Amino acid sequence: VLQAAPNALVFVQGIDGNSHCGGDDYPYWFSDWGGNLARQHCAPLDIPKSKLVLSPHVYGPAEGEGGRDRPYFFTTDPRNPENNPGQPEDLKTVMPQVWDQFFGRLAEPEHGNYAIAIGEFGSRYGRFTIQGNDPIVGTTDRDSAREKRRKRADFEAKKIRDVPWADAFVGYLTEKGITDTFLWAINGNGPVGGLYYGESMPRPDGTVHPEDQWQRLRRDLINANPQAPGLLNRLWSKAACADGFDNDQDGLVDAQDPACAGHAGD
Repeated sequence: VLQAAPNALVFVQGIDGNSHCGGDDYPYWFSDWGGNLARQHCAPLDIPKSKLVLSPHVYGPAEGEGGRDRPYFFTTDPRNPENNPGQPEDLKTVMPQVWDQFFGRLAEPEHGNYAIAIGEFGSRYGRFTIQGNDPIVGTTDRDSAREKRRKRADFEAKKIRDVPWADAFVGYLTEKGITDTFLWAINGNGPVGGLYYGESMPRPDGTVHPEDQWQRLRRDLINANPQAPGLLNRLWSKAACADGFDNDQDGLVDAQDPACAGHAGD
């Protein structure tokens, strides 16, 4: 391809599964949706770096049918998740370790300084309605009433992590200097939400208005008001540089972090 089109860029999605490099701290971690690019660290692709863009697909615990139940969404200690159950706010500590192994370290000069553009990410950002048969929860007509109750109960733990996960991801991207992203815009009723309301997407007050479909923009995702910035506006303005957290877990907070130079007061 590059011989025929030498000016082309090659975007490479990650894989799912637990492919990793020797010496990685968490070789048992699985990724979903093509989020794992760990092997590029130790077995790089035979593509010139100047023509290569790494493009992981990154989703959280509430995205996908029934949620993607990976142990690192529910722990304070990635090495021992079952015995160290965590709270939603722990995602700010745990997830940077996950993202570093899967793709984030590859943006650093000592690990290749690769171009990275998030190929997909999305979040309903806390907007859920739980219906009788719901593809987000994973319930179907084949489920017994007891099984439906179990699935709904399991999903509650994932649902409350949706907003903290998305906040942690935007903060991580900000301080890693990864600014190119693709967020699903159109499937408002789907597992990952969208920039526009879907037919059953709740408003902030929890009410559902089917006439909102395609007519109303999600202001929790897109809002230029500095007093209530949308999720994506915080990424674009580097607002995470003033949130008081070490989002990329490099030991530096806000103004101390070179990635936030000139943005600490934004």
